[in-house]
Amino acid sequence: MKTGRSFRPIGVFATIMANKSPTQPKNNHASDLVEQAYSLTTNPEEYDQLVLTWEKRISSLVKKNALEIGANEHQIATGEDEHLLRAFTIIERLSAAEQTGAVALDDLLAAYTSPAILARPDGSIRATNNAASQILGVHTHINEIAVDSDNAKTLIERLSPNSATATASPTVLRAYGSDGQSLVLVFSPFHRDQEEPLTLIQTAEINWTKAVDQLLREGFSLTKAEISVTNSIVAGHSIADIAKNSDKSINTIRSQLSSVLAKTGARTQSDLVRLIAGISQIATLKVKPTNNIVAAAKALPDIEEHILLLPDGRKVAYRLIGPKGGRWAVFCHSMFGGPYLSAPARARLRQHNIRLLAVARPGFGETSPVKGGRETRHRTMSQDLKAVMADLGTGPCVLLGQEAGGGQGYTIAHFEPGLISAQVNFSSGIPFTKPEHIKGLPARMRGYMWTARLAPHILPLMIKGAVALLQKGKIELFHRTYYHGEGMDYETSQRSEVALILKKGAEFSYAQGHDAILEQTIDLSLDWSGYLDNFTHPTTLIHGEQNSQFPAKFVKKFADERQNVSFIKVRDGGLLLMHTHAELIIDVLDKQMKSLAGH
Repeated sequence: MKTGRSFRPIGVFATIMANKSPTQPKNNHASDLVEQAYSLTTNPEEYDQLVLTWEKRISSLVKKNALEIGANEHQIATGEDEHLLRAFTIIERLSAAEQTGAVALDDLLAAYTSPAILARPDGSIRATNNAASQILGVHTHINEIAVDSDNAKTLIERLSPNSATATASPTVLRAYGSDGQSLVLVFSPFHRDQEEPLTLIQTAEINWTKAVDQLLREGFSLTKAEISVTNSIVAGHSIADIAKNSDKSINTIRSQLSSVLAKTGARTQSDLVRLIAGISQIATLKVKPTNNIVAAAKALPDIEEHILLLPDGRKVAYRLIGPKGGRWAVFCHSMFGGPYLSAPARARLRQHNIRLLAVARPGFGETSPVKGGRETRHRTMSQDLKAVMADLGTGPCVLLGQEAGGGQGYTIAHFEPGLISAQVNFSSGIPFTKPEHIKGLPARMRGYMWTARLAPHILPLMIKGAVALLQKGKIELFHRTYYHGEGMDYETSQRSEVALILKKGAEFSYAQGHDAILEQTIDLSLDWSGYLDNFTHPTTLIHGEQNSQFPAKFVKKFADERQNVSFIKVRDGGLLLMHTHAELIIDVLDKQMKSLAGH
């Protein structure tokens, strides 16, 4: 392909550029780009090199035509668009073809961290996970599950294709683990193209939220004391234990329990547990993996997964990280880190008694996507957080922002004033409003930024290519592109626990495809300084000196220009601060929270 011909401005930009005839510089980037693009379809290892070659290509066009951020920033055509489109389309189709095979049932259940069983109508086990074998002691038939004697027959009845389970909401049943632990089984019809009907049986950890309290109070007229007794019964406590812990007599607790049973219509404590499990399922659904998000559903210890159903039918996924009863803080995670923290970070949260609320942005994880432009996405994200905070009764919170999540924090404060009382960001960026901001970025990041601004028609292809690598299990190649050239960060990303968290974070991000990643990449690349017009809440920025994705000097200058912002530089830190300096980050968060509380 010739490299000396002039390029044509496209679409609405044709009029703007009509009086200019910028030409492409003479170099080998164009021919190299085409060759690497097609090579990538059979050799995924070429992706990183393709990104680098593309950056050289677009940067040479920027330099040649004196394009800058702001008034002289125009969309361009590179001359290789058709080849790039064709190559990335091939990659995407190859990836899709590899995923058309149905997920094996055993692999599907492996995504559940709690016991999960697929049972046939006769009670025999079609598939089970390790947790079911270890906790319930079930291997071949559901009659191996320990239940109350009056529930043994009911257990089999739940599996009939003609039962209510097959057509209605999930039903529940009290059972016991191999160690005698009281559990709640939830029965749901399992729909997939198959020859035999199956029932999915899970253990349900009842998620007692403010919504459950409200339903019991308004729907059954339970008093505060009766709700407390109900909560304790569901948690597996005996009447004697409840009386002892509440400094009340056993007769008082029995009387309160009798009132609860009468008001709810439950005949026994087991009936009551079934009722509360059902209410919990209605108020806040536990995450249930589907074929599209199997990998993203796996949880790490100390991380609870929930979904809140909004009145308009949208689903909002959120994670709770840290000790129950801890002080609330909001966690806006990075694009690819997901709502998952390392063991040292979770230990520090327990030490400071902090409980993080991480709400998935629209299109990420299991949260419903939203149609509309940039402002609609940001407003919806802020409203989703507001809804979950109201449901949990958190009140205003300090926000912990990781990388791109720091920018999300400013956005939330803009659209929903009052939710965020203060902010602690680490490894976060700033609005790119000056030429030196993009010029100072590492090559790969600079390529993405210029593409979003000057060749947005190419960016979806690049994102699709990256997601295709992830979906094909080539996450190490993705990390090589994302962290390569950032010495300590790439080394950190290869550590076993860090690699697991980053893998889960990436799976969480592309659980619904590439659209959400693409939208956030564009949001980060464009100027979002307008969200800072009323930015006044106390904010601390923690930044690694070796962070080459977002150079520390730019972040420090951003902080110096604002009275409400302080800056902490970590000399031996890079981008992945949560995996190298978790204690520092959580300590700063704790200090900020205590400062607001007047401690």
